[in-house]
Amino acid sequence: MVTLVLALIYGFHLESIRFFKKIQAWLALFILVIVCISFFGINPILEALKVEAFPKEVMESVFADRFSAWHGIASIAYLIQCILGIFLLLKSR
Repeated sequence: MVTLVLALIYGFHLESIRFFKKIQAWLALFILVIVCISFFGINPILEALKVEAFPKEVMESVFADRFSAWHGIASIAYLIQCILGIFLLLKSR
């Protein structure tokens, strides 16, 4: 998160508002949004389900379906982050 924020600040510092006309700025911004949603939204839900399932493993509890669904959402978010990151690297070359 810090690296993406610094990259956005640095790009804005170099090119002012023109920076946001570039695809790299938007890719970095979308990655930052997805990371924040995952870190502050999805991960706390997964951790809460793990705590509620204690002493059993979460996949052996009644929360297994909900955990699987949220884990799938987190996996898709991570895949999108990776794909956008690859595009960002390719566009930055």
